[in-house]
Amino acid sequence: MAQLKQLVGKITLLRGDNTTLFTLLMSAAAKLQKFSKVLFVDSANCFNPYLLKKLSPRDILPILRNILIARPFNAYQLKELVLKLESAIQKTKSRILIISSIDAFHDEVNSEESPYLFSLVLNEIQSLTRKYRLVTLIGSTKSDDAPQEVTSLVSKKIDQAYIV
Repeated sequence: MAQLKQLVGKITLLRGDNTTLFTLLMSAAAKLQKFSKVLFVDSANCFNPYLLKKLSPRDILPILRNILIARPFNAYQLKELVLKLESAIQKTKSRILIISSIDAFHDEVNSEESPYLFSLVLNEIQSLTRKYRLVTLIGSTKSDDAPQEVTSLVSKKIDQAYIV
């Protein structure tokens, strides 16, 4: 619990290969749902109940009831979803936000629009994390491919980063 308190109100970026990163995010969702409902924005299309079953020796139905999943399929849906998170936070009283990949859609957005779109998304995530004292975990798998502007925006908005 003491380690969890250190993450309150902070954005933590987890960077790594898909398998390791997504397993870690699924494991985090399963463990953190004990403290609060988890809002899981599955932009990487990685949420897998079968993996959750492998990670948790218990019955997963109670775990799944505490993990609320939203799955955007492009950068614009991700933006809209993030802009609507505040009402979900207020309604569910969730204090945990997990975004499976902040950079999943960077290559779908033209270079002129990309900085604006990602800045808007990251500003909202940062604002909500501070305002509601969320524990926010964000995955990143495409850091080498992402334009420098996106990488720079992400690094300015996070509080800590780990390579997994």
